[in-house]
Amino acid sequence: MSIQSPAKCEIRSVIHYLVWKGKTPVEVYNEVKTAYGDKGMNRTSVFKWCREFKNGRTSVHDDQRSGRPSILTDDIVEKIENALRDDRRLTVDELSAMFPQISRSLLHETITETLGYRKLSARWVPKQLTDQHKLNQVEARQEFLRRYKLHGDEFLRSIVTGDKTWELVAVVRLISFSSRNVTGNLKIVQTPLDGPVTITGKIFGLTEGSHGFHVHEKGDLSEGCKSAGAHFNPENNTHGAPEDTVRHVGDLGNIVANPEGEAIINITDNIISLRGSNSIVGRSIVVHSGEDDLGKGNHSLSLTTGNSGDRWACGVVGIESSYGKWNSGSFTTPNVSILVIFFLIAVHQHLKF
Repeated sequence: MSIQSPAKCEIRSVIHYLVWKGKTPVEVYNEVKTAYGDKGMNRTSVFKWCREFKNGRTSVHDDQRSGRPSILTDDIVEKIENALRDDRRLTVDELSAMFPQISRSLLHETITETLGYRKLSARWVPKQLTDQHKLNQVEARQEFLRRYKLHGDEFLRSIVTGDKTWELVAVVRLISFSSRNVTGNLKIVQTPLDGPVTITGKIFGLTEGSHGFHVHEKGDLSEGCKSAGAHFNPENNTHGAPEDTVRHVGDLGNIVANPEGEAIINITDNIISLRGSNSIVGRSIVVHSGEDDLGKGNHSLSLTTGNSGDRWACGVVGIESSYGKWNSGSFTTPNVSILVIFFLIAVHQHLKF
């Protein structure tokens, strides 16, 4: 049974005695934990007091400080540690505002020396791996091995180095269902997962000028582009321009072909998605014969189709990878041999555990 509500000085006195008896910091912490349970002192504070007493300190009371009020107690140390655990991206300035009773220099010393944290990739992390950290590493490596066994080199190719952000990737192959022989390939990327969607690619066989470019509600091409249905419009709005507040989800405006009939596609849209209620996965992208009037013409079809004309080509939006990709700001895939080396290192580290 643990002791209820022990005084801080009492616990420090126990630590002082155990250090005097020659106990190691780990042994001291275990005995304090056994005696006081959750009411006792955290591991970091126990180690700090062990170091203090080993260096000759005899007082179990907090030091009195002169100058600017800067009272550092175990309670404050624990609160600082809890704040860092809640948000590893806190800066020293932000922490200083949260704990005005201690100086900025003492705060930094507390974080780096007493608590043993250091700044890494904009986050405060412990200098030493805990048992839980090691367990997390083992689980991550096991997941790496599982995915490699399931997907092979394709999984390795999906990993790139750099600023890692999880992304979704889809592709469309446009097929002609008209006499124009319009074809093309599109790549659709959403990064981060709830971020904007970018469509890139090339389309060939068009006439020079603008052509309506929309997402349609169905992925059914059994009767050509006709069976793709109407514009994707889950909110039942009228047709509009991509930048309009009122528009179909599938309204992507116009693409422009050069004199050779080639259109370079580079569209970014904040409404369509590759997941959720506005997901275009499994639906169709359709290229039209005429220019979309963006709902601003006087034609009877302006508010439904933008009077874009016939459907010249279409294709179904399909997910490129079932497990996504790591994005480094480009579509460049790293050398597979480098990834194999990384993989072997991971296996070696895994076996060491």
